[in-house]
Amino acid sequence: MNVFQARLTGSLLFCLLAAPALAADEQPCFREMATFCHDVRWGGGKMIDCLFAHQDQASPACNGFLATMSEKVKEVNRPCQDDIEIFCPDIKAGHGSLIKCLQDNGTEISVECQESMRR
Repeated sequence: MNVFQARLTGSLLFCLLAAPALAADEQPCFREMATFCHDVRWGGGKMIDCLFAHQDQASPACNGFLATMSEKVKEVNRPCQDDIEIFCPDIKAGHGSLIKCLQDNGTEISVECQESMRR
């Protein structure tokens, strides 16, 4: 996983899993995070790496989430990679900071990146 993918994956993972509005039982990988990844620190794609490392022990819901997330990373990766390198080079992954950086740069980011973020 390159730095870009780690940053983007960490940001997406945080946005999708750690949303405070969701109850623990509504978060698809909550059990796996608590069981297998409880000592993993956020950032640099470490949490998603841990989840993928335990994918064979994960619930169907978590595996579905991981598959969906992989597809989303691929979808956003290509069109936003240059934008992240230009507009967000010093942004650390986690807590949705990378996505927020892209959103903060609004119309300055490429049309392709804007479109991929709307999906």
